[in-house]
Amino acid sequence: MTTHLIPPEDFEHRPRRFKHALPIPQGLAEWQLEQLQIRTAAAPILVTDDDLTSRNLLRTILQHKQIHVVDTHDALSTLQMCRSQPIALVMSDVMKHGMDGLEMLEHMKNTPQIRHIPVVFVSGASGARGLALEMGAAAFLNKPFHPNDMLQTIWRILNT
Repeated sequence: MTTHLIPPEDFEHRPRRFKHALPIPQGLAEWQLEQLQIRTAAAPILVTDDDLTSRNLLRTILQHKQIHVVDTHDALSTLQMCRSQPIALVMSDVMKHGMDGLEMLEHMKNTPQIRHIPVVFVSGASGARGLALEMGAAAFLNKPFHPNDMLQTIWRILNT
């Protein structure tokens, strides 16, 4: 992955903790965003999280890039929506009330109609990373994450 550095302008005038250049993940090219916009117009990205703030953050990042998004607040609603309409990709937290994200993934992988839908976990529960990937998750993003990392991950998954 290519990284960009924050420009060194006024480098000497920054507070001491910001004196080192920070790597910024590269964003998607305009043509990549256009492809995601076209793809998600027919089959949106489904964001599911029982925490409204987290769900709104993911939805806002994607909608800012004009990527079509739908959302749910729990795993059962997610499974129902995946069965009732085309979904390009599911972005989910691991920890949820009721059925957690790993149980939801297991149900998806055991349901022929929806097993093809990739699941990306976006979670602070980094201890679940290995198990999630072993169970068939397409990716696992640790919170906090950079929006460009999320977009690169979505692009990689939907275009392989």
